[in-house]
Amino acid sequence: MKICFIADTGSIHVKRIVSYYVKQNDDVLVLSTATTPADISGARTVHLIATAKSPVAGTGGSRSTTGPAVYLKRIIPRAVKAYVRRSIRDLRVLGCHRMCVEEIARFNPDVVFCNRSFPEGVLAARCHVRPLLLRTAGQD
Repeated sequence: MKICFIADTGSIHVKRIVSYYVKQNDDVLVLSTATTPADISGARTVHLIATAKSPVAGTGGSRSTTGPAVYLKRIIPRAVKAYVRRSIRDLRVLGCHRMCVEEIARFNPDVVFCNRSFPEGVLAARCHVRPLLLRTAGQD
């Protein structure tokens, strides 16, 4: 069986379920939405999000310790910063539509499996792939 996963390879749950299918000798493609590259042995992994971090232009790689940006960083609550980071990551995942369609068409899976409804499930729905399995748990 050919299975395509659209999931965050940094998740232990994803690693376990993909490893199970690899041990069953299934052909597995993982379209990873992780921000840090993490491969799962036995599965072919394609990273949808480029993770290259570059220094801010004009700063020479150093960060200023004065000015309004530092003041704003101090007054914005940590939860708001985390929410903004997650939202930006989710938008980047949704922006990988074309690459996702190309990889799925090239692999031609029997089934596409998404571990979360958002953003992975929405991305798979936008790719119009069938059959699509959507597993939701926890916050989803």
